[in-house]
Amino acid sequence: MSNLWSRLLKALYPSSPYCPACGRVLFGEKYSICSKCAPYVFADAPAYCKICGCALRGGEVCATCYKNVYSYERGVCMLIYNRYSRPIIHSMKYDNNTDLARRFGALLSIDILRKTDILHKVDVIVPVPLAPLRYQQRGYNQAQCIAEGLAESISKPVEIHALQKTRETADQIGLSKLEREKNLRGSFAVVSDVLKDKNVLLIDDVLTTGSTIQACAKALLDAGCHKVYFAVIASSMH
Repeated sequence: MSNLWSRLLKALYPSSPYCPACGRVLFGEKYSICSKCAPYVFADAPAYCKICGCALRGGEVCATCYKNVYSYERGVCMLIYNRYSRPIIHSMKYDNNTDLARRFGALLSIDILRKTDILHKVDVIVPVPLAPLRYQQRGYNQAQCIAEGLAESISKPVEIHALQKTRETADQIGLSKLEREKNLRGSFAVVSDVLKDKNVLLIDDVLTTGSTIQACAKALLDAGCHKVYFAVIASSMH
């Protein structure tokens, strides 16, 4: 009966948004997540890494940041990547849900302000780019949509052309940190001087090992950017 009711609702209200976490119909456009899922999606972690911003069970710095030195200054991760947030990321990334990505970009601006003073330091917002073939296949870049939603909330410019992914790389799923770094090496380049001497805020959907953010940050600094920060929608609990 519940499946039939769901199908009827979709037929009767084809323009109604759905909660991307559980699929329930949202009868108003005020909220992006239903009231049942929101407490789990936006649950605070016990602590956050002071370097990469990932959720921690305790302590001040995650094990990955403790062992490595990165090109970026620091980062912010808004959500814990788990069974509640995973469908949201999937909807942004694969279901053409660009409106959801922009809404979460606006929410991300609030989370950054809540946790850090990064937004007072950056000059320009830059989404992590997709390779041309991947962009052509998908038709959009979810990181760009997130960046645009964030930028609109804080009145900062977005630069979508200066940083480019110059070659296709193998899918990162299932690769170790070292394999990801090797896979991404030399795959990003800055093709304009518009970012020179600027403080840049990189935007992506998920932080896994940090290899993509690191590769982008290095390319930006090598091209003359002053400092690089980053923010993502979700990361795993460390």
